[in-house]
Amino acid sequence: MAACKSLLHFVKHRSLWTHVRRNVTTWSPVGAAFNAKHHKRLNVLEKNVGLFGVPELSCPAGFKAATETALKNTQRLVDRACSGPPGVQTVESFDQLSDTLCKVADLADFIKVAHPDPVFREAAEKACIEIGTVVEKLNTNVDLCKSLKILLENPEIVAQLDPDTRRVAELFLFDFEISGIHLDDKLRKEAVALHVKLLDLNNEFLVGSHQPNRIARSAIPEHLHLHFADEGSFIQVGGLHADSPDDLVREIAYRIFLYPNADLMECLEELLKCRYKLATLVGYESYGHRALKGTMAKTPETVMSFLQLLTDKLSDSVFFYLIVSQELMPWDHPYLSGVLRILIHTFQWKLYCFSFIIRFVQAELRIVGTELLLFLLLFPVQIFYAVLDQIYHSQPQNRSTTDVLKEMQQKFYGLPYTPNTAWQLRFSHLIGYGAKYYSYLMSRAVASMVWKQCFVQDPLNRDMGERYRRQMLAHGGAKEPMLMVEGNLPCYFFPKMLFLFFFFFNINP
Repeated sequence: MAACKSLLHFVKHRSLWTHVRRNVTTWSPVGAAFNAKHHKRLNVLEKNVGLFGVPELSCPAGFKAATETALKNTQRLVDRACSGPPGVQTVESFDQLSDTLCKVADLADFIKVAHPDPVFREAAEKACIEIGTVVEKLNTNVDLCKSLKILLENPEIVAQLDPDTRRVAELFLFDFEISGIHLDDKLRKEAVALHVKLLDLNNEFLVGSHQPNRIARSAIPEHLHLHFADEGSFIQVGGLHADSPDDLVREIAYRIFLYPNADLMECLEELLKCRYKLATLVGYESYGHRALKGTMAKTPETVMSFLQLLTDKLSDSVFFYLIVSQELMPWDHPYLSGVLRILIHTFQWKLYCFSFIIRFVQAELRIVGTELLLFLLLFPVQIFYAVLDQIYHSQPQNRSTTDVLKEMQQKFYGLPYTPNTAWQLRFSHLIGYGAKYYSYLMSRAVASMVWKQCFVQDPLNRDMGERYRRQMLAHGGAKEPMLMVEGNLPCYFFPKMLFLFFFFFNINP
């Protein structure tokens, strides 16, 4: 749930708390359910012990009971954090507060989309919304924020904190600030209202983005009916059928599954407007600027520079020209990417140009094989997704999201837009990764830099491994990402250095 992630980096920074979590209570049965190796068969006559072994969740009504208990404990912890003397115990109270809320919210967030029983899903969704609303109110709780400020503004107390605890307290304060804690009472209430509205919009879009579309059976050839779900006089299409070797099946699935839904389109448009309004309300130029503050990239401008450099290099490639000139359609791309993983030696796609591609690659890059072809097929679409995400979360475009998609697809993808489709309505990453989809590309670039500079010559080098553990793995989220990377790669690499490593090393991981 986005709101739960927002409140003080609950989930993201849990690993930071090993030094202050001695007394934190958790639902250990949940962890045990995931970690234990089960050897016995399911006995349907066994007593219902609750989802993941949590007794409260033996029935849908358990979510309401669990939520009420969590909110009761939340108020107790808020009172303790606000009234107690400043110190490490203050930060510990925040951690217990996050754990109390998230142990319900995280599980409910999963159940609302994964449970086969709609009654369970509905109960879990209500729990998410109720806790999310409280979370957003806590994000603008002046007294709660004040308790952190008192701690961090006292040099004597700060001197007693270890670096990780201080960093965690600073991260907590940072979340207050990006939520509008500095606003007057009226504007804070407006910010909370926008947050709560976004909870509903996020959930509506997330659910809608996975719903199937349907079409009259008579609209498609009878011999293709068996490829799709039967719904009486309709055919139901719940995905792109990207693994089908039949071109027509893929095209039908693409056109039907991505056919625009007016209600979902309105939801997305309103969602983006609310994000922009919230960001500007709390003092940012755009939602992208708000989302990227505190990240390694820091600004949308840096992200776009990185993505543009990648695009420019790819566009200069003869290889890319040959790929996009073979009359590929958007429904071909995912299929070809899958086929290339195992069938490159028998693949008959435009064989007359394939030999030239290999010669070009050997001469220019000295790299051959499936990974290169696969990389250069997947490369444009990943950039396209990341760019589209950035544009959607920049300044208002004063045009439809589909018009934006058309332009970005032509500029960064190279394959033609298919009329009467709205791929963005299936882009569920806009919820959990709003303005941050680029991180897939950037993370791989950083990983490649670490690998090539530290491990490629001797992957099992003990000294290098120990340095990697100390400088990067040991800190979780308690250290600035850039500082962790620089501990292994002492150079400034944004954005051109990062681009060079990505392009020239990722094509042959």
